[in-house]
Amino acid sequence: MDPRIIAEELGQPGARDLLAFATLLRLAYDGSDGFPRVIPIGFHWNGNRIVICTAVTAPKVKALSSCRKVAATIDAGDTPAEAKALLVRGLASVDIVDGVPDEYLAGSTKVLDGDRLTEFERQVRSMYDRMARISIEPVWARFFDFGAGRDVLHDRGDRRCLAHRPLMGADRSDAARLTAARGTPSRSASEAGDSSIRGRARSMSRKPRHARSTRH
Repeated sequence: MDPRIIAEELGQPGARDLLAFATLLRLAYDGSDGFPRVIPIGFHWNGNRIVICTAVTAPKVKALSSCRKVAATIDAGDTPAEAKALLVRGLASVDIVDGVPDEYLAGSTKVLDGDRLTEFERQVRSMYDRMARISIEPVWARFFDFGAGRDVLHDRGDRRCLAHRPLMGADRSDAARLTAARGTPSRSASEAGDSSIRGRARSMSRKPRHARSTRH
């Protein structure tokens, strides 16, 4: 995907909110045994990459060191009007670092603050001498705001999307505007054309009367 389109998708206000405030993403990758995995995990967005930190011994560290291709979904909203989702495909890079990465603590601030954050930091620093830092470079991204009827192709003016999904709510008015702009024939004209085509087809399928009279 064109890097400009990736930046456009990740820069949508709803996408920025998910990257900044969502506590978990769902990470998909190929396990070392060849079977796919999908796991929920905390993350931090540093403005360019998704960063995940975990124990050095975690199975995903070995798997991602062998196969870098991953997919991730970050979503929010429990109703159709509120539902939003950011889909990302990317390449993972694994680094083993000393101590606790800053991104691990930064991600924790989404759910902890004050004394709880201080105590959490103390605990993890006593637990980990080293951690695996997994950074994911997006190579493809799509943001969907289902309540607003937004899909990316539609917002970029690509009319093809209107033919491939049901129209609801605001989408109907968008479709009407596109129809007017394109000069699409009215329904009555279209139906008249269809009737004319069907009539010609029926007349062509009829055999001449003399052909029936000369039988046998």
